[in-house]
Amino acid sequence: VLRVVYITFTTILFSPWRILQKMLFWQKIENSKNEKDPIFVLGHYRCGGTYLINLMTQDAQWGFLSTTQALLPDMFLLGRPIRNIFKFFLHEKRPMDNVLVTPESPEEPEHAICNLMPYGFYQGFCFPDRMMDYFRNSVLFEDDPSGKIHQSWKKAYLKILKACALANDGKQLLIKNPPDTARIPSLLEIFPNAKFIFLYRNPYVMFPSIKNFYTAYIVDWQLRDISEEELDENILAIYEQIMDRYQRDKELIPAGNLIEIKFEDFEKHPLDEMRRIYTHLSLPGFDDAIPSFQAYIESQKDYQKNRYALTPKQIERISQRWPADIQRWGYTPENAVEIIEE
Repeated sequence: VLRVVYITFTTILFSPWRILQKMLFWQKIENSKNEKDPIFVLGHYRCGGTYLINLMTQDAQWGFLSTTQALLPDMFLLGRPIRNIFKFFLHEKRPMDNVLVTPESPEEPEHAICNLMPYGFYQGFCFPDRMMDYFRNSVLFEDDPSGKIHQSWKKAYLKILKACALANDGKQLLIKNPPDTARIPSLLEIFPNAKFIFLYRNPYVMFPSIKNFYTAYIVDWQLRDISEEELDENILAIYEQIMDRYQRDKELIPAGNLIEIKFEDFEKHPLDEMRRIYTHLSLPGFDDAIPSFQAYIESQKDYQKNRYALTPKQIERISQRWPADIQRWGYTPENAVEIIEE
């Protein structure tokens, strides 16, 4: 009940600001355009995409969607008054890890999509018992014979990135959004010259981290309940289907516009891997950005990652459900996470 009251209160509180932005900026958003299509950071949740985009956006040539812009997509152009109000509603750290969050931190457009259309994937955290329905409808675009949901998604996404481009003075955008890993054909329809960075990571590490992420968001947002068994099944199925779509569709990306990065290599040698990204995707400005990259890397040396444990039963289940990626990249459970006895 309190969560419903809170949602209702904030909706009413921000409604006049939404109307004001629409009145003042609608035409400017429509006319906004970037000379270059975005660079998309792909990869399933908890693959390390946040570290990559936080590091890469130290290079000032890239624009990105900020936390304020993602969570308040229809009012952020009003500027400082909105930012100051928003700070009171913002957690200091993300609910699932120790990553600091500010109004200017890079954030995922999936949050904004949920504010602009009725079938956003993150609405599955409000109604976790229907999470797979939202996933199939708004990520895979299945169960959509008329194509209405797909068209609504494209319209909402384009509106978000147009507003983001306007806020970033036309800089080329760098966008991280894990569900986009399964939307390559749709992204190429909108941005045929987009470039892509795909991150992958040990699935035995990812499963407990993904579960922690899902649980944290469900606790914050849920309006209905879900059992642990059903949550585990959702995690397994969503990862499975996102990665299957990526492997199926990545061949659609033009040659030279996709690079795949192993997170464990990126974590150990971030500057070397960043150089590889810039070189492979023919991006300018790497040498000029090195001091900024090095400063951020140094600032993260004391960051403490969450620690997890897996039971033998969970390891068996991961091995059975995600064998393609485990075999493709040669991962094993050993030394990935602490293994505990049941």
